[in-house]
Amino acid sequence: MKHITTLLFLFLWFDSDAQADKEPDKPSLVIDGKVVVTTDGKAAYLNFGGVGITFDLNRKVAASINMLPSIGFSSQKTVDEYQNARSTIVAKPVLGIGLQFSAKRFILSFPLYYKLDSQVWVATAGIGYHILKI
Repeated sequence: MKHITTLLFLFLWFDSDAQADKEPDKPSLVIDGKVVVTTDGKAAYLNFGGVGITFDLNRKVAASINMLPSIGFSSQKTVDEYQNARSTIVAKPVLGIGLQFSAKRFILSFPLYYKLDSQVWVATAGIGYHILKI
């Protein structure tokens, strides 16, 4: 937990604008593409961004709450008729929701995924990169 707190503090460290007479920002439409890889220690998730609400803290740092369309990769063990154990990687589409913090083009993500087969919420953490920002 100490390492995560330290990384989060360093990630969100930024220079504040000291302009008192700054005009308020107008709402804007931003199209951005991002790739994020997260894990819970048992499975890996590859997300490609999604719709969300973004709060720009300044020009370099933003926080957002996003819906994350993802592909979940997990290992599944099976035993065949000859009692040979095999491990296969299974890919399933899954939708997540979670917080993302971005600084410049780098992303720190904390999504939650609901697994239908076991009916539990899975908390994950990971990193990513903005590949497109218009």
